[in-house]
Amino acid sequence: MASAGDKDVIEVHVEGNEFVDIQLHPLPPAADILSVLTSETDLKYFVRLAILYYKQNRPDEYDQFLAECANRRADREQTRQALLLVQAIDSINKSTGVAVPDALRRRLLADAEAKVKEAERIDGAYLPLWLVRGTLFLEQDAFEKAEVQFQFVLNKTRDNVPALYGMAMAFTRRSEWKKGLRFWQRTLRIISSDPNVPLTLQTTVRLAIGVCFARLGLVQEARTAYLRVLDLDPAHATAHAYLSSLCLNEMRTPDCPNSERRELQAMGINFAQKAYRAMKDKGETNALVLTRMVDLLFLEGRYDDVPVLIERAMTATRDPLLLAELHYYHGRYFHRLGDYDRAHDHYIKALSYQPDMVLVRFPLAQIHSHRSENSQAIEHLDQIREKVRPRTKTRQMLDAAGKAFATGPGTSLGDDYDTLKLLGFLHARLAESPVLTSATMPTREYQEARERQRQLYSRAEELFKLLMTFQSADPDESGSRDIHAMVMYARLLERSPTATMDHFGWALQLYKSAEALLVRDQGENAVPHELLNNMGVLNQVLHKHKLPEDLASKKDHGDRLELAEKLYALAYQKVRESTTLPAETKDAHETTLRYNTARLKELQGNEHDAEILYQRILRQHPAYVDAQLRLGVIAQQRGHLEEAAKHFQQALDVAPTSVDAHILLGVLQLTQNQTRAARRLFGKVLTDIDKFDIVSLLQLGNIWLLGPKPDLETRDRNLTEAYKLFDKVLQLDPRNPWAANGLAIAMREKGWADEALRTFEQVRESDDNVACFAVNYAHMLAEVGQYKRAIPLYEKALERFFEGKNVDLLMSAAKAYYMLGKNTKSAEMHLAALKLLQRALHIFPRDFLLWFNLSIVLQDHTSVLSTERLDKVTVEQMRAAVALAELAIRNLNWLAKRDTQQYDQAIAAQRAAHIKNLKERLEKRIEELIFTQEDRKKRLDDMIRRKEADERQARLAQEMQMREQSQQMESVLRNYERVNARIQEDMHEWDSIRARALAPPPKSSRGSRRGGDGEGGSSRGARARGGRGRDDGDGFLVNDSEDEDGASGVSESEPSDMEGDDGDDGGARRGKKAGKARKRSTRPSKSGSVSGDEGTGAGGDGARSAKRRKLKKRGDRAGASQPLSREFIEDSDQELAEAEGE
Repeated sequence: MASAGDKDVIEVHVEGNEFVDIQLHPLPPAADILSVLTSETDLKYFVRLAILYYKQNRPDEYDQFLAECANRRADREQTRQALLLVQAIDSINKSTGVAVPDALRRRLLADAEAKVKEAERIDGAYLPLWLVRGTLFLEQDAFEKAEVQFQFVLNKTRDNVPALYGMAMAFTRRSEWKKGLRFWQRTLRIISSDPNVPLTLQTTVRLAIGVCFARLGLVQEARTAYLRVLDLDPAHATAHAYLSSLCLNEMRTPDCPNSERRELQAMGINFAQKAYRAMKDKGETNALVLTRMVDLLFLEGRYDDVPVLIERAMTATRDPLLLAELHYYHGRYFHRLGDYDRAHDHYIKALSYQPDMVLVRFPLAQIHSHRSENSQAIEHLDQIREKVRPRTKTRQMLDAAGKAFATGPGTSLGDDYDTLKLLGFLHARLAESPVLTSATMPTREYQEARERQRQLYSRAEELFKLLMTFQSADPDESGSRDIHAMVMYARLLERSPTATMDHFGWALQLYKSAEALLVRDQGENAVPHELLNNMGVLNQVLHKHKLPEDLASKKDHGDRLELAEKLYALAYQKVRESTTLPAETKDAHETTLRYNTARLKELQGNEHDAEILYQRILRQHPAYVDAQLRLGVIAQQRGHLEEAAKHFQQALDVAPTSVDAHILLGVLQLTQNQTRAARRLFGKVLTDIDKFDIVSLLQLGNIWLLGPKPDLETRDRNLTEAYKLFDKVLQLDPRNPWAANGLAIAMREKGWADEALRTFEQVRESDDNVACFAVNYAHMLAEVGQYKRAIPLYEKALERFFEGKNVDLLMSAAKAYYMLGKNTKSAEMHLAALKLLQRALHIFPRDFLLWFNLSIVLQDHTSVLSTERLDKVTVEQMRAAVALAELAIRNLNWLAKRDTQQYDQAIAAQRAAHIKNLKERLEKRIEELIFTQEDRKKRLDDMIRRKEADERQARLAQEMQMREQSQQMESVLRNYERVNARIQEDMHEWDSIRARALAPPPKSSRGSRRGGDGEGGSSRGARARGGRGRDDGDGFLVNDSEDEDGASGVSESEPSDMEGDDGDDGGARRGKKAGKARKRSTRPSKSGSVSGDEGTGAGGDGARSAKRRKLKKRGDRAGASQPLSREFIEDSDQELAEAEGE
């Protein structure tokens, strides 16, 4: 981009003193300029000219100059840095090409990154460096890093257009439209005042502003921005394409009137066609324009060219938003052709490019629904509801009224009728799926499955309620006009596990509305016989039920049974006259209508005609079990029990797994007192057919509960079995009144209060939304004395269901607090009861019984405090109790004068006198408490003083003991040092004696041997001294084997195992032979001096040597791998002493 300060001519140095003037607008051909420039031309001119060629959109000549720059050497580092940045920008621009492979793109970006890093080493503060680095981060999708680079530049130069452009791009690509819009607008304010800004930049910025407005929902502002682009460039294809998108999207909004919808569609098509013509005129391939043309083809129903345009657009863009939209259209194309697998693949690819794309999720849900993958379909629809904000008139009216839009299923997508409808159908389909059971299925698992089913029914009902009240500008998008939705909703209400007569009434109204719409739009012949049959069934069910005013219609004044008969006849006639139904289907529908008519005849009391119809059905369809069972019921009602049993047995023969046949036959057997046979039938249902059948469980429970009880053991066993069965029924169906009644009887018979409590608790936990469950459970807890558990239940039920204004519950909770306080002697509990009674008196202030109960509570409160230990209460509490006692006295005196049957006035007067005595006692106790507290404080002070004195004495004694211990330790250390010194002296003496003893004797005459004997005697003396030293505790013992090894260089470790007896015998013989010629020396008893030992004869030395050799061999046998400890040294000396004894 040329700045305002650019000149029209630049002066370029060629060589010497020669300069060349080059015209800038426009630049001459690159070859002409390159032929003039010489090697002496500064590199900066080549760089500048390359940039100018790039700004004038002349890429080939720009590449020529860039290549020439690469061959030249920069005279200055700044020029070299500018060249590096230009080369980096060139690599970045080349990487953005649509046809650039991913590998080449990564290589180009890596090359640009290397150029940027090289430029950083030259001058890191160079502002263009920060701009190029930010651009690089943008292409690498590192938006936060890019923002840092551009913000640095903006901090230096606030109005830097490239930095503002980069910041806007970063926020836009992160979908932060509001922030991006702010920077686009800042950029526009700067460039709009510069006449030298290229047109492409102005249009690009305005287009980006329009996109931000559109994303923010500001459609009119976006349209203004796009139209401004067309003012600047009337042939701008992208602006036309964006205007087409605006028109078509606005056309698709549900609140758009039909008249405006047609106009917007025409405008959208016109803009799309103009965009396509502009693209063709410029010879470009604009992916956005092609995408709009694909949308146009879908609108016009021309699908043949869709794949071609999609493939062409995909090759012309890398924008993930456009690629997501193109894959969506490709999926729609295959979806229309019925190729659901390929459609699913394209939808998934669209989500991979744009996970928030709502348009893809609805067709994906349709495909999953077609595959019966209902849970996955619901997940996609729920995500639509989370992302799309409601824009219906209902939402607008609620907002205008200042009300919060209700939360719940479907409310977050009030503007999407199709989504609500499909979501309701999917929930209904899942809810109507039967719960599969097995003989090994745990009860808990069955309960969870039934609970999930109930939740699905509940959510489906809520969705259809929203559907019925849906408001849209499109008359077809309304539940009150959607026959299919009405019928589905009615079926759902009929089959709901919590269905009541009111539900059936709503279902009947829906069927009537559907019939009226069909008659109005298509005539009476368009009403299907299925709808007439369903209406007849509901009239038959509701014939004794009075509907609420909002459900009852003017036509309901007549007999519902007669109306049902007419509907059945009309439906039967339609089936008979139908020429489109298959024969098998036609016969099945005729049989169903005939059976319903027979049931109607029963209700009308015409059993004979009903019997004829049932028999006719059985002649045509012998396996129609329901008809056989009804014949048995009719026979049983007439008293023909054997005939009834025959019909029931025939039904069992045809359908052995029919639960109804087993139950009806079992009930018949009970009426005939065939208890065992009935028990077997009900047990067979539970073991072989359905272990969770509630009717069979109840019947078995009644058999055990009401059966004969001849003795106490049988009675207990029967009641236990009944209790188990009723308890199981309550687990499966907590609201079953028959099970609760039977369980209550069983508990009363057995006296199981704890079991009764557990049953009430299970009932309450199964449904915590019913007030009586919690209240009854609390009453039961209070009756058995568990007041702590009853009180929270009372309070919760009081606040949750009665807004704290139910006097009975207030009194029950107050009684629980009162009894708890009475049992635990707690004044706090009495005060809590007092507060509850005061709340009740605010509601009924003239209820004398409440005043009497309040006085009783005050009396017990006073009584508790009058007997409370003085160390457990305070003076303030006692004085407050006195005040309450005075209030109780006034109340009771007043109540004693009232004329009422709610209480005994004499008792009130007696209690007033009693409380007066308690009050006087309290006043005395207050005085005692004050005196006690003062005395306690005095004694406490004395105790603290004594404790401090004792602690001081203890510290002095401890210090004296520590000094004595220190003196003893010093004495022990001195003794140790003295003994250690003596040991060291003995060691030195022993070393000298050992050295003489180990010296080899001279080979000479007998006298010489005596000289050796003298040395040996010296050694012996040392040994004797050492042995004596050990006994006295003052000597240091040395192992002979260690000394000999030390002298000879042998290892200090010796074996510890004995080698045998040969070595010992040889040593003994040599010792004895030497002893014959020498006099054995005697070992002194006490003296340890060496001089005393040297007087011994030579025989001692020879014997001593023999003993040493003997011990040496023993040592050899002792094992060389273990070094001898001091203990082993002492053992060796002991052995030496034993050898001397020998």
